[in-house]
Amino acid sequence: MKRSLHLLLVALVLTSVFGTAEAKSNHKKKKKKAVTAVEMTNTADADGKERASGFERTKKQSDAPPNDVVVGKPGPIPFGKPVEQQLKRASSLHFDLRSLPQTRPVQQDRAELPEPPLHPLTVAGVTELPSPSPSAPVGPPTPLAPAPPPISVFEGLDRFNWGAGSPPDTNGDVGPNDYIQTVNTSIGVFNKSDGTPKAEFTFNTFMSQGHFGNLCDTNNFGDPVVLYDSFEDRWIITDFAFLTDVSGNVLTPAYQCFAASMSGDPVSGGWNFYSIQINDALNDYPKFGIWPDGLYMSANMFTFGAGSSFSRTSMRLPIAVTLRKTDAASVVSPPRTGTPGSLNPS
Repeated sequence: MKRSLHLLLVALVLTSVFGTAEAKSNHKKKKKKAVTAVEMTNTADADGKERASGFERTKKQSDAPPNDVVVGKPGPIPFGKPVEQQLKRASSLHFDLRSLPQTRPVQQDRAELPEPPLHPLTVAGVTELPSPSPSAPVGPPTPLAPAPPPISVFEGLDRFNWGAGSPPDTNGDVGPNDYIQTVNTSIGVFNKSDGTPKAEFTFNTFMSQGHFGNLCDTNNFGDPVVLYDSFEDRWIITDFAFLTDVSGNVLTPAYQCFAASMSGDPVSGGWNFYSIQINDALNDYPKFGIWPDGLYMSANMFTFGAGSSFSRTSMRLPIAVTLRKTDAASVVSPPRTGTPGSLNPS
């Protein structure tokens, strides 16, 4: 009996020892797992959510908008030397704009090319500046002084007689005595003081006076711009010219056509004509600015042919076109860039 009790007591002691050892072992394993989990959480918090799991990283990459893309800080962009070309000089002619034939423009609608795609990026290591806190409470807006009334209001070129399609791409500028308006694809010269029309004509009628020997004589297509150059007291009128196939796709080459007046009188002072041929892309939506050393131009470049798409900005941006009265007209083209979006030279 005593021996049986002794054996039972030994068994209970052994069971207690093994149970305690197993409990300690399990506790150590759980503690190790807990430490590992904490370390993983801290690592994820330090490096970003991408480290949390492969599934979440893949989902973030596939579903994230473009502005969540983080890139390194860009360095200098390598580029070559500027390219200098010569504008093709056409005729210089003294004539009266009022003597031009009053023909209607050819109707030629063309679908607007899509805007360049926008892909915003976040640059690593660059932090946004906090918004400044207002020094004083901002109250409700109060009306300011009304804008002064316009000096003169008058009707310009009408769509039915002078418009070639939609949108009209209306543009204009004012000089000392005149206001010149351009639309797709006509030109109107008005008296600045009362809006009396002085002359109205199409781009083909006007540009053909330059006898270019290219599409500027016959196929002006629009995107017109007119500028008054106060440095030289002269007017500059420009648009592009090209052909399209039966589906409306632009064919190569394209031309930018220029007319620079010989004086501040656009009606009877005479004009000089120039053009430049563009072979590799269509210079769409051109913009111009007058600077002391010349005329600067920018454009969005689109590929020719079917499926035309945005290629790059500033193929020749800016273009310094020296249209002086005595020297040759030259074009200086900085290195081409692929930056999306429009650039204005002024």
